[in-house]
Amino acid sequence: MAANGMCADFPFLGEVTKGPVNVRAGANTNFEAVDKLMQGAQVVVLAKSYEWYKIQMPSSAAAYVRSTYIMEHGNNMGEVTGSNLNVRAKADGNASVVGQLGKGDVVKLLAKVNDWWKVEPPAVAVAWVHADFMRKKSSQVAHLMRKPLAPVLDEHKAPVPVVAAVVTRAPAPTVKRTTSTTSVEIQGKLELLPAHVQDAHYQVVVSALTAYYIQDVPGLERFNKAMVHIEGIVLPEDKPTLYPLVQVKKISLVL
Repeated sequence: MAANGMCADFPFLGEVTKGPVNVRAGANTNFEAVDKLMQGAQVVVLAKSYEWYKIQMPSSAAAYVRSTYIMEHGNNMGEVTGSNLNVRAKADGNASVVGQLGKGDVVKLLAKVNDWWKVEPPAVAVAWVHADFMRKKSSQVAHLMRKPLAPVLDEHKAPVPVVAAVVTRAPAPTVKRTTSTTSVEIQGKLELLPAHVQDAHYQVVVSALTAYYIQDVPGLERFNKAMVHIEGIVLPEDKPTLYPLVQVKKISLVL
């Protein structure tokens, strides 16, 4: 391990061994406390600097951004309108920076504090915990890494086709389709397929018994693991597949 504690063992799942312990905005007790963790609490540890662990900021931690650079959307979501927007530990321009957002990034808005928004800590936000209070619990942490929120689409940029009622289907060994197309409107969770299926790398799971393959389109990966609303058409196929293949005409987040 190097002098500053950086090594190839990160990230890992860390567990608080004794608490409460302060979560701070920097690797020093002079930095602001942004949260407290109790004994047994688990966090994603990203790196180590001397006696401090750099962690993915807990969702309960305090994080603030200037409201001037946030465009409000429905369901308490906000879109960053400026470049290099600092995420700070307090609603104060002199507070420590715990992350930085780019134009178009999305944050969840929690409360308005004067000219600031308190937000749910975004994926870029990090904090620090003293190593004396933390132990490694597991190396299996990839599924716990917080990911950026999917971008808010401008619905006026895409034409809205005429769609039929929501289509739900029980799975069958194969689905055969004719050369005609059927309009569909689907709401479900977008998930990466374990294996490529014809022109699809993703599927939308509507329920435990219903799914659709989604034809690849640019930017689709940004919606991975998110609840989405898709309007499109079922494509005819020569080769039968387990689920219908859908061509996307419009996709938006379900917030």
